[in-house]
Amino acid sequence: MTQPFGAFVRQRREALAANPRDFSLRQVAGRIGVEPAYLSKVERDEVAPPSEDTIRRLAEDLGGDPDVFLGACGSSSVGAPASTKAGDPSLPHRYTPSSTRSRGRGQATTATSR
Repeated sequence: MTQPFGAFVRQRREALAANPRDFSLRQVAGRIGVEPAYLSKVERDEVAPPSEDTIRRLAEDLGGDPDVFLGACGSSSVGAPASTKAGDPSLPHRYTPSSTRSRGRGQATTATSR
């Protein structure tokens, strides 16, 4: 039986984190453009592996071969269109606190203009 993708990623990151502080979950997530909570869920195999682009960024950040990381995913959702991967924060219309504030202001403006 092969190692789950999340366990593979966590093992790589924690091996690097043993020395410099540059490989904490938050720092890695920030560099590859995902939320720390999402990367944590990936590492615990609670969500499907992220998009191929995100996996490549992760591999590069952890100093690994992107093909090895992609291979660790097996036949899961790698290669599927990003829109089919629920929970992947690398998707364009993800929730961010600033987008909520903008909508709130726009709604208030619209409500007062009636």
